[in-house]
Amino acid sequence: MSFLIAALVAGPATYRFLPEPGKSYAIDLKVYWEAKHSTSTLKMVMQARRTGDGLYTMDLDLVGAVVDGKDMSALLRSSLKSPRVSMGWNDLAQRAGSMTQLQIKHMPPALAPIIGEAGVYLCEFARKPIAPGATYTASTTASGGCTTGAYTFKGVDDKSGKKLATYTVDKIALFAGKQTQTMVFTVDAKTGVPLSMTYQINDPAKGGKVSFRQTITQM
Repeated sequence: MSFLIAALVAGPATYRFLPEPGKSYAIDLKVYWEAKHSTSTLKMVMQARRTGDGLYTMDLDLVGAVVDGKDMSALLRSSLKSPRVSMGWNDLAQRAGSMTQLQIKHMPPALAPIIGEAGVYLCEFARKPIAPGATYTASTTASGGCTTGAYTFKGVDDKSGKKLATYTVDKIALFAGKQTQTMVFTVDAKTGVPLSMTYQINDPAKGGKVSFRQTITQM
């Protein structure tokens, strides 16, 4: 019996965002602008600090950037007063508490598009136990900032000994443009850390279709 079938038999379950305090997570956010045939990747490192019951502060350092295959990490470092942003989150993966702003000395034109998309995509969890097929409205990061979308919990499967949960997000309330591809999260069911995320938008102000892919790996 697959884990997905077992989950259906066992009934609803609860999932939470439980990053390991003190552990470092490498985040790659890759963005492709179709009109410009341009790809940029922003590299970040995240650490969690537990600040209360179900509360965390996430320290996020911008450590590198690649633009159309060219390493621009040195340019990124020289353009920032500080590479760190700190954000409060809770175990539902909701913003909770204060957030510091990225301190920029100057914005190099080559880095402006990817810096403008900087952020961490986390999968917000339902408060109540859910079974595959369950839907709920919750917050999500998207192009332009934090907003809301319609989540669907697809279920959990056991791949190579790791339990992975799949969530989709549609009807994202974008600040500009429209969503043209479902946002898909593959989440480590044990820690709630999203291992991958993909989606696409169409924003005329950005030249048309823009595709996003984020990966998170524990270092």
